[in-house]
Amino acid sequence: MSTTLWDTTQTESDSTEPAPTAAPSTTSGSDQSPLSAAIEASSWSRADIELALEVAQIVLLAVWVYTTYHE
Repeated sequence: MSTTLWDTTQTESDSTEPAPTAAPSTTSGSDQSPLSAAIEASSWSRADIELALEVAQIVLLAVWVYTTYHE
């Protein structure tokens, strides 16, 4: 299982901001998952989402440790 949600290959630009598009995507719903569509529509950058996921993992680990040792 991959540890990241995105392809980490290098591109021409080192920017983490998505490239602006002139028009909304015209792909049908069956071509793209709802999660991918939500990420693309979000104003958060890829780095913001990765940081939020890492923080969520740490919080869940802390909750698990707390409940394990205080029961």
